[in-house]
Amino acid sequence: MLIPWGDIVFYVFSLAVAFMGSYFLGKTSAKPREEDLGQIDDMPEQAPRPVRRLSKLLQDQKANNTKKIKKVVIVAHSLPVQFNREGDSGPWSVKWDDSRNWLAAMRMLQDAEEKYEVTWVGCMDASQITEDEQKDVEKELEKHNCAPVWIKFTALGDTYFRGFCKGVLWRLFHYVMPQADPDFGEKWEERWDAYQKVNRMIAEAAVRVATPHAQDAAIWVHGYGCLLVPEFVRDAMPLAKLGIFVHTPWPTTDVVRCLPERLRIINAMLSADIVGFHTYDYARHFLSACRRIAGTDFQAVAGGRLGVKTQSGRTVLVEILHLGINSTFFKDLAEGEKVKATVEKIRKEHEGKKIVIGVDHLDLVKGTLVKLQAYERFLEAHEEWKDKVVLIQVLLPSWNPPEEQKNIRTSVLGIVESIQKNYGEKCIKVLDSKMKGGALTVEETVAYYRAADAALISTFWDGLNLIPYEFTASQDPTRPGVLILSEFMGCTRSLSGALRVNPWSLESVSDKLNHALKMDLKARISNHNRRAGYVLSHTTQRWARNFLADLDMAKSLQRDLSFVHVEQGAGVKQLVGFRKNFTHLQMGSPSEAGSLVSAYNKAQSRIFFLDYDGTLITEDNLEAVQDDLAAQDYTRRCRPSTKLLTLLNALAGDKRNIVFLVSGRERRQLDKWFGRIENLGLAAEKGCFIRWPKRLAQALGKRHAPSGSESPTGLTGVWESAMRERCEWKADVLKLLKAYTERTDGSYIEQKEVSLSWHYDAADPVFGQNQAAELHRYIEKIVSGALIDITPYAYHRILEIKPKGVDKGSSVLHILDQIFKSTIDTKTTPFVLTAGDEASDERMFEALAASYGAPQAAAWATSAAANHPRVKLDASKTFTCCVGMKPSSAQYFVYDQRELVNLLGRMASIRGGSARF
Repeated sequence: MLIPWGDIVFYVFSLAVAFMGSYFLGKTSAKPREEDLGQIDDMPEQAPRPVRRLSKLLQDQKANNTKKIKKVVIVAHSLPVQFNREGDSGPWSVKWDDSRNWLAAMRMLQDAEEKYEVTWVGCMDASQITEDEQKDVEKELEKHNCAPVWIKFTALGDTYFRGFCKGVLWRLFHYVMPQADPDFGEKWEERWDAYQKVNRMIAEAAVRVATPHAQDAAIWVHGYGCLLVPEFVRDAMPLAKLGIFVHTPWPTTDVVRCLPERLRIINAMLSADIVGFHTYDYARHFLSACRRIAGTDFQAVAGGRLGVKTQSGRTVLVEILHLGINSTFFKDLAEGEKVKATVEKIRKEHEGKKIVIGVDHLDLVKGTLVKLQAYERFLEAHEEWKDKVVLIQVLLPSWNPPEEQKNIRTSVLGIVESIQKNYGEKCIKVLDSKMKGGALTVEETVAYYRAADAALISTFWDGLNLIPYEFTASQDPTRPGVLILSEFMGCTRSLSGALRVNPWSLESVSDKLNHALKMDLKARISNHNRRAGYVLSHTTQRWARNFLADLDMAKSLQRDLSFVHVEQGAGVKQLVGFRKNFTHLQMGSPSEAGSLVSAYNKAQSRIFFLDYDGTLITEDNLEAVQDDLAAQDYTRRCRPSTKLLTLLNALAGDKRNIVFLVSGRERRQLDKWFGRIENLGLAAEKGCFIRWPKRLAQALGKRHAPSGSESPTGLTGVWESAMRERCEWKADVLKLLKAYTERTDGSYIEQKEVSLSWHYDAADPVFGQNQAAELHRYIEKIVSGALIDITPYAYHRILEIKPKGVDKGSSVLHILDQIFKSTIDTKTTPFVLTAGDEASDERMFEALAASYGAPQAAAWATSAAANHPRVKLDASKTFTCCVGMKPSSAQYFVYDQRELVNLLGRMASIRGGSARF
């Protein structure tokens, strides 16, 4: 049996991060418009293909990444304020929500040591206020540092919030699947459009507030109602310090996959520099979704943090940090005379009884109905508590539709009536905000917390529920109550000293309630002290300050990169990070020093290394298969077009040019397609076999045309092998690959003349990666490392096994060494252009960088270049080019294959040192 090392490593790493998290609680291509680019410069006068708007990059990235945060823009779906008016025509007044609203409590950041300047951005209901009145309300809101986004809650706002936020995301994030909503499919487009529109409006408001403070501002997005906001903000402010915190559970990947726009949502969140969750469980599920849906992976980051390493070259921190409360407020309130008097009144009303408090919002996921069923089971199983216990159940309004709240209330009151009928009216009491005397003030709520002998909070799923914190902070430390929590609540990880229950198990809740009511004072004090120290020290302010400090750190990880959103199609964007000197490759002017055309014109010898698939194949290749419209296999669709063959023949026909196609394809295929171009060099299987161009072969004293057994039958030229040993290892490795393919659904083997590749892109991402890692280790055990190289391409989900020391980078160095050895004029350094589009081509870029002494050249390339001392290139004459906007070690990029082919065509048109444009 194979040991699942990948799972074991992930598990061990998970435990470490979970511990540290608890401790620290205390190759897409697209083309932007010219005006939208800063560091990524030199757009062509006419873009080859239209694209949607991309963000203009700011020029002060270094300053932006090093300045500390001073301005904080807090973004949520609504503002933490209440507004009222006197009568029907009186002036509007605005006041903060009470301290139980953590968004309002974040005012304390203004009094923190850092003295942050804070502005809140969120939606306000435009259906209740006329446009003229809105101006007056905005003046009042400005006094509270609030910037409103006006939407009509009866129209767009209703579709956005109740339709999508509550009707789709809230349900799904709390494991209520789409099949529970018969209108899910039909109403998806309408709801999704509203969600996008409101998110864009919120983002635009946040940008307006942050732009004047761009260098020292942080935009902090909150909640499931704003998951797309980071994408829209990043569009407008590519260099912004941007974080998002999700306050709900993040469910397992299979649940997230139910969302038709799951990739768009995840990529939008990854536009932030840091993504926060309350518990490791939620972060772990998010990392899994990133891996299985977005194709990213996680990595460890200094300080016990996790990071998502995106395919676009960015590292997005994933923060685990549970929100706290303004604990001092609750503690001081609980110790006040007014609350103490109310406590005595409550205890007197229920004299001789143990008091159990329950506080829930009218929401299905709060599990109030099941809690009451468990309480009824408790009364049935423990007759000794008859007339000695009372459950005071507080019902609070929720954001759910009124009809849904009404149905929940009816169900709850129905079972309450049943319990009272069977066990007496005084065994349970309901305080409903809709009933007379049921709406509690903050002081009354704290009094009930302090009077209670136990609190029973058994919600099904809860990402953020601060009631257990409020209960703890309100307790009398000399006679505290017992806290009973659902094991599915986010706060259970941070609140030690609480009794945990499975809310779906009536027996479990009944037993724990009985245990709580019988617990002696010493145990109650001990348990209370264990959680009280945490609650009193881990406040809202501490949580916010820690997050902002980590946001500063997260941004520093990107200090050497510039960013731009690149569209992947279907409206999905990905934020791509580039080195600041990553430049768009253009011909330039012949009189411009350092331009491509100037270097090309002046060079006495010019060398081209070109990948084929993904680099030179354009839509013109369709002409190559028009005689066979039914051709579907990839190889046929990649046949070179007549136009491309003509171009390569013209480019290679110039006596000053040496042109090589360096491909991963087999030599038979390359020979079939390009063999008749006798001055075109071919390197097959990444350099395992080389066919020298005729002129260079003659200069080197090598044969060009085959004779006898020099080349396999059917090949047009002599192919030289670069391999040191015979491939006797291949049979053993192939046998092992077949065994793994049999056990890994979605995998397959690609066999070439001397190399093997195991593809697992269609397999389960995690299982496929684990299998590839195990396969890698087993191959190393059965075959000597002196014979083969094993190269994993994680992004493409490929494991490649090929002869030792053969790759595109090494092949390019070998070819250059032979060119410098030949009789061809290399007294002056040659012009070199190298172009490729994928991971194996990066080795060519790295090898050439080492050949002209780049200070940050890859270590392997520096070592390999040292073995070819004849090869001396000039950085000003060496052009390495990546096809597509993606992270690369190349100096330059082109947007797509057509643009590269056009550049090659223009160079092929140059004769006698002058360009004919």
